[in-house]
Amino acid sequence: MVNPLFENTLSHWSKKDCWSLDEVLNICWGGLEHISPDEQDEVKDMERDILRAIAAKQLKPSFVAEEVFFKRDDIVKWGCENLKYFPFDIDDFPPAIAEKHPGRNREDTQLRMIGALALLLMESRGKYKKGDLPNQSQISLSVQELLEHLQSESPNIQGLGKSNIREAIKRGLELLLPAK
Repeated sequence: MVNPLFENTLSHWSKKDCWSLDEVLNICWGGLEHISPDEQDEVKDMERDILRAIAAKQLKPSFVAEEVFFKRDDIVKWGCENLKYFPFDIDDFPPAIAEKHPGRNREDTQLRMIGALALLLMESRGKYKKGDLPNQSQISLSVQELLEHLQSESPNIQGLGKSNIREAIKRGLELLLPAK
């Protein structure tokens, strides 16, 4: 059952594939600018609960710069089960576009681009090739070295470690290339 306060915004939120952490908190509280000082502690508790769920791998967010984003259906399902003031129910939303058309959401598009760039690197230099596929370890090591060099100019490289880079390449290749 949709909270009446959010009935007019359901169509807006159902069209968004991803919600930021700030958007989730605003959705739950009807706008953070309207909360009382007593409710501020509850908002902080809710944010801590969400961050704990990330640490426990109950929620799998995406990170863009330093902002946290959740797939709409994942956060709605988790929010319905775990958040006291979550205004929506999973049945309020149509099936995700990604379920109808796998590989069509923003994250999958970006992963396919990463996979294509790995294939391009593989073709350009032998050290980035392992058999018929890109050498994910060598590419991630080279990218990590580049990022460490750039860190003094752009300290915004949090979350871009070798294992995350390797995982992005792997997932991008899986989306891009047919299964063998």
